[in-house]
Amino acid sequence: MGIDARLSELVTELGGELVGHDCRIRGIAPLHTAGDDDLAPYLDRRFAAQASTSIAAALLIRPTSRATLPGTLAPALWVHDDPEGVLDVLLGRIAKTDNAPAAGAHASAVVEPGATVAPSASIGPQSFVGARATIGERTVVGAGVVVEPGAVVGSDCVLGARSVLTSAARVGNRVCIGPGAVVGSEGFGFRLGKAPAEPGYDAIAALGPRRIPHVGLAVLEDDVEIGANTCIARATFGETRIRRFTKIDNLVQIGHNVDVGEGTLMAAQVGIAGSTTIGRGVLLGGQAGIADHLDVGHYARIAAKAGVIGDVPPETTYAGYPALPRLTWLRIWARLKGTGST
Repeated sequence: MGIDARLSELVTELGGELVGHDCRIRGIAPLHTAGDDDLAPYLDRRFAAQASTSIAAALLIRPTSRATLPGTLAPALWVHDDPEGVLDVLLGRIAKTDNAPAAGAHASAVVEPGATVAPSASIGPQSFVGARATIGERTVVGAGVVVEPGAVVGSDCVLGARSVLTSAARVGNRVCIGPGAVVGSEGFGFRLGKAPAEPGYDAIAALGPRRIPHVGLAVLEDDVEIGANTCIARATFGETRIRRFTKIDNLVQIGHNVDVGEGTLMAAQVGIAGSTTIGRGVLLGGQAGIADHLDVGHYARIAAKAGVIGDVPPETTYAGYPALPRLTWLRIWARLKGTGST
């Protein structure tokens, strides 16, 4: 599957300028592997050598790149002020065409009586949709997915293979959940007992942690994306909420009662402890850890591997362990290196 359109048609639709011969475009490929019916992006002068030998039907470039083009060129150029945006649109179309399953439930799927599944939704092989669960229009439920009784999934969502939505899950529209992800699992909440009053008691049994019941929800608002094997805990009571347009990478852990603001980005292996609030537009680098009951302000930046143990003001950048304002951390590190410390 691919695009299969005249280049002139794409230029008319998405803007830009066609330089050279019109041609039919059937796919998108890198410069060095593109065939004679592919569109290849040329977005950096470092790839000039590949552009000079590419047999692509056309190159997608920005206006400032024309001066850096090598002498041997593709038959056509698509000059656009936002070539990355064009690629996003075209790749989205290819993905939708290549991955669109047929509506209806696979013969091996189990949809319990009382579940509400839209006619245009697709339920994959060996998936389970429990009673009182709701699946919206055009939502794709992959193979082996579990949607527990009472869970709610909106329209145009994608649930990756073997993902699990517990009864606490409330999922909006256009949400993508990666393979193996879990939404609405029990939070890591335990209460320690008191020390034994008399000798002879089993100290471990007396002091050992007792699970705190969790009865709240895990809410994913519209246009959220959750990576593979990410886990989002339900609230003890109330809500764990991931607000709209937030994008979360693979292997992320979000604790109970966490509130994540709109448009936040989290890289892989981030961990956020319970009852912490993350503002809108926050960037969290890989393996950053956020302690419980904290506030991370709007548009803050948390560097990779940072260990946040206190509130982070809005529009600041924190790094290090424990996390400090980035410039402060760099000065401390430079001083340590200057003294020969390791």
